[in-house]
This record gives sequence, C-alpha cells and structure tokens, in this order.
Amino acid sequence: MCGICGFVYRDAEHPVDESRLRAMMAKLTHRGPDASGTYVGPGGKQVALGHTRLAVIDLETGDQPMTTPDGAATIVHNGEVYNFPELRRDLEARGVAFRTRSDTEVLLRLCTEHGEDTSGKLNGQFAFAVWDDRGKKLAVARDRLGLKPLFYFADGERFVFASSLSALLKAGDIPREIDPQSLEAYLTFGYVPAPRTIFRSVLMLPPGCSLTVQNGRVFERRYWHPPSTPAAKSADRRATYEETRRLLADSVRMRLISDVPLGAWLSGGIDSSIIVALMSELTDEPVRTFAIGFGEPLYNELEYARTVARRFGTDHHEFIVEPKCAEALEKLVPLFGEPFADSSAIPTWYLARETRSHVKVALSGDGGDELFGGYDRYRAMRLAAIMDASPRVARKMLRGIASRRLAASGEQRSRIHRARRFLAALDADPIERYLSWISIFDGQTRDALTTEDFRKRLADFRGESYLREHFSMHPSGRSTDRAMAVDLETYLPGDLLVKTDVSSMAWGLEVRTPFLDHRLVEFARTIPAELKLSAVRGKRILRRAFRDKLPKKVRRRKKMGFGVPLGRWFRGELKEMLGDVLLSKKARERGILRPEAVQALIDEHLSRRADHSARLYALLFLELWFRRFID
Repeated sequence: MCGICGFVYRDAEHPVDESRLRAMMAKLTHRGPDASGTYVGPGGKQVALGHTRLAVIDLETGDQPMTTPDGAATIVHNGEVYNFPELRRDLEARGVAFRTRSDTEVLLRLCTEHGEDTSGKLNGQFAFAVWDDRGKKLAVARDRLGLKPLFYFADGERFVFASSLSALLKAGDIPREIDPQSLEAYLTFGYVPAPRTIFRSVLMLPPGCSLTVQNGRVFERRYWHPPSTPAAKSADRRATYEETRRLLADSVRMRLISDVPLGAWLSGGIDSSIIVALMSELTDEPVRTFAIGFGEPLYNELEYARTVARRFGTDHHEFIVEPKCAEALEKLVPLFGEPFADSSAIPTWYLARETRSHVKVALSGDGGDELFGGYDRYRAMRLAAIMDASPRVARKMLRGIASRRLAASGEQRSRIHRARRFLAALDADPIERYLSWISIFDGQTRDALTTEDFRKRLADFRGESYLREHFSMHPSGRSTDRAMAVDLETYLPGDLLVKTDVSSMAWGLEVRTPFLDHRLVEFARTIPAELKLSAVRGKRILRRAFRDKLPKKVRRRKKMGFGVPLGRWFRGELKEMLGDVLLSKKARERGILRPEAVQALIDEHLSRRADHSARLYALLFLELWFRRFID
C-alpha cells in the first residue's frame, strides 16, 4: 500500500508550488515509508502528483509516479491489483511492452487503452489518479468496496486529492468549516459516511466510483454496484457451499502474491480461521499468524486462535497487551483526520504494530459478517420478524416484564444489555428497529444532547436519513437481506474498512481481505438470508462449507467481536480525562453539546446506572479532534 496526493489547476499556465506537494507527502510517509516520488507538469505548471511507497511487489523497479514511454500519461496508485498477471498477458498479446514487473505499470497501460472502463476490469483494492497530459485531464478511481481511501477538494479553479484528510489539508487554502449535517451523522452512527466528510468543502470519493477532472469541472460516475436482491427462492445448498469454497479459495490464492513476507490475522473466529486454513493449503511454508489478547476474558480470544494455529501448524505469534487508551487516542486522532467512534481501532492499531515487526502484509477476515450474516443484529431481525406475528399486547407484556427484571446497567457486551435493546425496539417497523440497534445516539437522545443552536443549523436534517436512503435503494426482499445490503454499502466502507486501513497503514502494514473479492461479494448477495442464518445462529453457509477445516470448538463458538473494555476504563484510568476534556471550557464554548447532558452521561456511567461507554468514547474522540484540527 501507499499514499497518493496531488492537485490540478484549471489554468494550464498556473505555476505549481512543489513545497505544498511535499507538505502533503510528509503526512503520508507512514503509509509509504520505503520510497517517495513526484511528478510536475511540463514547465512546472498546472499539475503535481505525489507518491509515498510501501514496496510489496516489484521492489526494484516499481517506484512511482510512473509515466508511459511517450510521456503522455502519469499515474500514482495506492493498493494492489491482484489480477495484474492476467491483464499483463492480455496487453502483451496486443503488443504492449513493459519495463517493470509491477501491477502499477499494468494499470497505467490499461488506463491508456480503456480509459474510464479500466476500473471494471480490476480485481483488487485501489485508489489511483492518472494524468493525461495531452487531454489535460485527470482520471481518479476507487475500488468497488472502498478498501482504499481517496479524499478531494474542488472549487472550479483547483482540484486537490489525497489518501488522508490530514494530507489534503496541507495543500493550503482548504476551508475548515464544519458540516453540521456530517456531525449529526457522526453522532448517530459513529462515523461520517461518504461522500461527506466532517468538512463542508471536502468530499470522499464513494466506493465503486470514478471521476474525471477537466477544465475545472468534475464528472463522477459509478462503475459498480453490488446486486440488490437475493434470489426469490432458496438456492441449491450443496452448489452454494461448493461455489463459496471455490471463490474464497481463489480469492486467497490471488492475495498471496507478494515479494515480501506475509501472514494472517487470526482471532480464532470463523472468518479468520477459514482464511488461515486456505492459506495453509496454498503455501509450502507454515503460515505466520498473529493474535492479540487482553487481560479481561470477555475481550480475549487467544484460546480459539491457539486452537486454529495448532490445527494448521502455523508459525503463531501472540501479543498480550494492556492498551493505554490515552496514548492510543493521541496517535489515532490525527491519523483518522475526522471524528471516528469505533473503539476497536485501538486494538487494531496495537495488533498492526506488533504484526509489522514480523511481516509487511497480513490477510484478514473482514467482510465475512456482512456477506454471510455474522452479526447478532441480523439474527435479532429474524427473531423480531417471528415475534411480529404475535399479538402486540403480548409483545408489550414481554417488554414490560423484561424491563423490570433486566438491570439497566449491563455492560454493552452482556446479554442483559442486548436483550434490553432488542425488546425496546420490538414495536417499531423493521427499518426503524434496525436504526435503533446500530445508532450510538438515537434521535431523542441527540435532541437532548445537542444545543438548540446546533439543531437549527441542521435545517431539519436527521442522521438516520442516510441509512433510510440506502434502505430505499433496496425496496424489496426480507428485512435481513436488506440490512446486509445496506451494511455492505454503509457500515463496511464507512467504519470497518476505514478502521483497518488507517490503523494498519499507521505502521506501514498492508492488510488484504479475501472475503471482499468482488466475485465473492456478487455471489453472496444472490444467496437468500434463510441459507445464511437463523434466529439463533449466523454464518450457516461458512460453517457448513468449511466444516472439514474448522475445529469443532471454533465452528460452534459464538461471535465475540474485537473490542476493548471501555466501560471499565472510563470508570478507572480515563475517569479524570472524561471530565477534564468533555466538560472543559473549550468544549462548552463550542455550542454543540449541552454540558448538563454530557455531565448526566458521565454520572450515569460512573454510578453504573447505565453503560454509556460507546457514547462517551464518541464524544471524547470528537473533542480531541476539535483540539487537533480546529483550535
């Protein structure tokens, strides 16, 4: 992986300030610590491209920016194109000669041959920009699922792009006006969804999209969208298992291409265990596996990871850490560049740090939950659909009994907490029910939390409208199928993939995700939900398709997730920090949050009347971000 950046002026005679390009590149050094390079337009005018390289393929001749022999086109590329050997052979058959062994040169020559149709031919994770010096236009594209980031700013006179917000801001003269609607979305879901960013004038190119910049105008197009509705009738189970195995095995095979050492993240869950099993079949040497553990059993999966490591004879590495949350936040806030409330970024950041000391590339199991029904909320939707058939009065009685007998102070990972949350939304329609389960602050709580002045600035915008819009794009099918489709378009690229990219690239570690091969994604979207999960168990297809490979202990375990004991931290080592930061004079003067509402959240959490750990983390990250980027 790498870091890319650059800018293009509408005026072909506008001189380029290389110092600004270098300042942008300096913010991307962690993404590409091995080499760097620049390209400036003829005469030092109109265009500048920058690249920082993490060398993984073609270590000797793969440096960027890369230009065609005739000087007509120049590319900067972040990511990997896994099917580049096949694409190269096709180009060579048509007489194209190559000077390197890199996937980037293949991508560059494809762009000169196929133009805007290039992205649809690629299998990989990528964000790239190609300057056409003859046509005086810039072509930019991002991979189908959103594995690699690309931010941009355009005002008609200048187009600026970069792999991170921090780098983009170094281009100079980028307005830092906060978008209140983006902040509302953040308080709702814990991340700012593309194409929005926290800044009103800056956008993120959505997954599966490309754009062209010419004469100061920006033209965006979508080149890929996952299938919306699964098959109406149940598919043949045996054929489904076989095709799932075939596609995933081929995806793993393609992602083993590397000129540097690689390994795998192994949690001992279904997804990562399958990846390690397939890697073991496809390699001659023992797979290097990496797992991280914590002191609290509720957050420790090492026992399962060891079971899988023994089963496949891996070269297994375990790291027992006691994360220092304050230290991690100090590092993560500038890396993310905008508010980001997923606290699992902390253990991911630590795992990436330890993994990088052994290998440069790691495969992960990201994507398996969204494709094959792994989340508890999917099963909750199935169960709620069953309960919808019962009389409303019966549901109301059940909720009343449960509210009296289930204590409100259960930790977020506890069954008590999940049961209360499930029952609280039981009377809502499926979409509103789902929104209540995935929101950090629901609408009523946000209204109580934020000031009247802030709510006026929203102009009636509500954070939930983002997901409602995506649900409207999938109007038919079971609610569970629709939820998985929406997660694939929202939560996966907006939260999980951002977390993995930022946390791993902080240490110059490339993470590859076999489950997110677009061929497997397209196939999985055609499988009906009833094959993927029941009301009591998820990932039925994966459990059955890989029954012969998964240890029984792993195959039957429940999903744990990847997290940290925030609840305990906020009552212990971070207790003082909460008050000092969230109730500080600076925080009060921002006019966004009502201090008495914040104080109430803190008091309720410290007294164990409720577990507000996710909410407090979101507010803490937000205020620390303000101090870093706005003050």
